[in-house]
Amino acid sequence: MERFGQKLLAVRYRQSADGKKRYVTVELLVSTRESRQTRGHQIDPIVEIRTFTHEIALHDQLKANGAVWNGRTQTWKVRHSIIIKLGIAKKITQNSHT
Repeated sequence: MERFGQKLLAVRYRQSADGKKRYVTVELLVSTRESRQTRGHQIDPIVEIRTFTHEIALHDQLKANGAVWNGRTQTWKVRHSIIIKLGIAKKITQNSHT
């Protein structure tokens, strides 16, 4: 199968159910790109943080960085990288998956 070169990933040989025909199938690499996931986990997971009501400036920073308020749990959902950028890692709740 030299005609496919580096794009050839696999070759399979199969027979029809009655055994009268032989099929050759190939698996080709069509495109590649950088993966956004590592081992099934998000590279930049969303975590929950708890803030005090008087931390209005922090709330504004969180909103400006895409955080979402969850009124039911009284927590902010925000990307871990934003938490690190803002220097508030101590505010991550125990329920968060980092």
